[in-house]
Amino acid sequence: MALVSVARGQAEVQAGVIVSIKPADLLQVVGFSLCALASVLSRSGAWEDAAGIFLFLAAGSVLLRAAAHHWRSNFLSLCADFFPTLAIILSYGHLDPVCDFFHLPLADSRLMHIDQQLFGMQPSVVLAAHLTPALSDVLMACYCSYYLWPLVLGVLLYVRRGEAAFDRWSFAVLMIVLLNYACYMAVPAIGPRFTLTTDFAGPVQGVLAAPMFAAFLHSPYHRDCFPSGHTALTLMVLWHAFRVLRPFFWVILPTSLGLIVATVALRFHYGVDLIAAVPLAAIAYALSNRLFDAAPQGIALLSQD
Repeated sequence: MALVSVARGQAEVQAGVIVSIKPADLLQVVGFSLCALASVLSRSGAWEDAAGIFLFLAAGSVLLRAAAHHWRSNFLSLCADFFPTLAIILSYGHLDPVCDFFHLPLADSRLMHIDQQLFGMQPSVVLAAHLTPALSDVLMACYCSYYLWPLVLGVLLYVRRGEAAFDRWSFAVLMIVLLNYACYMAVPAIGPRFTLTTDFAGPVQGVLAAPMFAAFLHSPYHRDCFPSGHTALTLMVLWHAFRVLRPFFWVILPTSLGLIVATVALRFHYGVDLIAAVPLAAIAYALSNRLFDAAPQGIALLSQD
C-alpha cells in the first residue's frame, strides 16, 4: 500500500484507490488519537471508555470512506462527511482523563483576578443581577443554539456551494474545537457557576433557563472555561457566513450575539474567557484555511498492484 497526495486540485488517482481521505478525516485521526493516548497514560476515571471512544472517533470517517468506496455508496460517503459533527458531540463528555493527564491545578483564581483587574468587578455577577426570568430564558435558548448554527451553515454550504466548500468548513470547525480542547487542558477552569455561587443573589430563574442550568451543572466535563468555545466557534460561524453566505449571517446574528452574552450572564464563563476566544477564532480560521489549501482533496491510500 502507498499514500499519495491529491493536493492543490490534482485529480484523484483512480486506479488502485483503497480510500480517499479528506483533510477533516486526517485532523480527526491525529487529534483524537492524541486524546486516546493521553487517556491511556492518565489511567484516571473512566479512561478505558474514553480511550475507546477517542479511537472510534479517530477512525470513524476513514472507515466510512473505505466502506463508501468499496460499495460505491453515496450514503456512506455523506455519513463520512458529517461524521465530525458526531465526533465533536461525543468527544466532549470524555475529556476528563485527557485533562487529568496534565495534572494542572484549576486556574479559576487567576481568571477571577484578571477579570477584577480588567473590569473592576466580576462580570458574571453583575450581569446576572440584571436578568429577569424571561430574559434568562431567551439567553438560554441562544446559548443552546451552539451546535445548531455551525451544522446548519455546513448543510447550506453542502447544498448551495458544493462539497468542496463544505469540506473547508468542516475542517475549520474541527480545527477550532480541537484547539479549544488544547486550551482547556492548558488552562483548566470550572467557571463562575461553581466558584462564585455565594456572590450571586439567587439561583438562575426561568421556565427554560432554570432546568437547563441545573442540567449543565451535571455536565460530564467541567474544566471547560478558558477560552469560551461557545464564543470562539460562534465568532467563526459569523465571520465565515459573512464572507460566503451573507443572508445567513443576518439571520443568525441576533441569536449569536445573545449566545455570547449568555456565556457570561448565565454564569458559565469569566469575562477574560470571551476576550481569549477572539484570537482562538482568528488563529483557528487562518490555520485551517492555510492547511486546507495545502491539500484540499486530502490524500488517497493506494494499493501497489
